[in-house]
Amino acid sequence: MNRSILAAFLLGAVCSSAAGADGEDPVKVRLNRAKADFEADHSKAKADIVAQLDQKLEAAQKAGDLAALKKLRAEREDFLDRGDLPRSVPTTAYFATGKKTAERMALAFGQARKEYTQAGKIDEADSIDKELDAFLKSGGSRVAANLPKATPSQTNAFGNAKVRFISAEYGVDGKNINVTERIVELLAQEKSIMVDVTLFQSDPAVHVSKSLKLKLQIGDQTLELTIPDGGKLKLSSK
Repeated sequence: MNRSILAAFLLGAVCSSAAGADGEDPVKVRLNRAKADFEADHSKAKADIVAQLDQKLEAAQKAGDLAALKKLRAEREDFLDRGDLPRSVPTTAYFATGKKTAERMALAFGQARKEYTQAGKIDEADSIDKELDAFLKSGGSRVAANLPKATPSQTNAFGNAKVRFISAEYGVDGKNINVTERIVELLAQEKSIMVDVTLFQSDPAVHVSKSLKLKLQIGDQTLELTIPDGGKLKLSSK
């Protein structure tokens, strides 16, 4: 298929810092950039847990251990669907990442509130104050940070804006496969997909958490997006 096919890419918070996304409000632009970083860090930490579970799943399958296979699959589904932490893999790093990203997000909220206050924008400052309060009371959750509920997902950054699809690679640094035609094929079918090695029927880096790197063009801007394993991507040709 033609790689220059125009598509409506609904790609999420990771892109919310794109120029023009928030008009001329630099405070909101910076806050949304902080939210994008928060989402990206959360998605990476979650993808690492999924990668560990997948490694154990593969080992259990090769060993013919049905009980372990069922348990690990259930833990994986519960983790992706409801955020329940698995017991079969260590989660210390996941907690540590969550704490650091929550602290940075809280600082970003606080800075935005301060800047709005200094500019005399009381309504905007009050709105940020409420967001910060909800975020702190929640313990630093993604929902309280006004991020997408899907985990991890990429949706609604550009609304229905049309973009030109350029390329797609899957893997890790130094070990990637070109999956452009596969992504274009899925695009034509208007499928919502979850990034996973089974989607491409090839594994460029076994037992390693990988990601899908997309390059697309909106007007005269070229953007590069990264979606980790377990991340969701919704494509539409409308």
